[in-house]
Amino acid sequence: MSYMILRFLIYFLLTFFSLFSIAKTYKYKELMNIKPYDFLVQVKVQIEKSQKNDIPPALQLELLRETLKRTLSRPDRDNTLIEVMPPLRAALENLSSFGVTLLSLTNGALLVAKNKDLSPEVIATSYFFLENTLSEIRPLLASNKVFMQILMAIHDANIKVNPKAKSYRRLHGIFKTHSPSLLAKKILALNPSKKPTASKR
Repeated sequence: MSYMILRFLIYFLLTFFSLFSIAKTYKYKELMNIKPYDFLVQVKVQIEKSQKNDIPPALQLELLRETLKRTLSRPDRDNTLIEVMPPLRAALENLSSFGVTLLSLTNGALLVAKNKDLSPEVIATSYFFLENTLSEIRPLLASNKVFMQILMAIHDANIKVNPKAKSYRRLHGIFKTHSPSLLAKKILALNPSKKPTASKR
């Protein structure tokens, strides 16, 4: 299979999966209660499962995609992402799909963050996903166009913090809450060569 065909297949699969991106949601309070080592083991189990020879490529991608979504939905107060993300990112990069997968999941998280009909905990969890995503992409913005797309998507979403979600985060973990769009704006300000007009809406 040629590289171009593989890339097309990946984009098609991620577009298909993104239609269901808010169907399966995670709750940060449950994820936060998992000890760092146990969480790392869980991620590695999913990675190993995705690499079995009898797993179709589409299922491999979906397993890793859901694992990435779950991983970035967990508050990183204990710095677990430092240990968890490298093997997960490497597994997705082996499928040439880390950046596009993260972009797809970010678009789904933005839909959740702006959906007032969802529960405060689910909306609050989407904020953690977006915050963690910004932390992951920030060091490589200058050299990665997809990461810049992700930053601009969060920036342009103009997310207004949901008061109930803000209160939920304060009550369950004493987390401060800022608009992910505002955080993206601050990051963008530190990258003066990149302007908001670079975004295509």
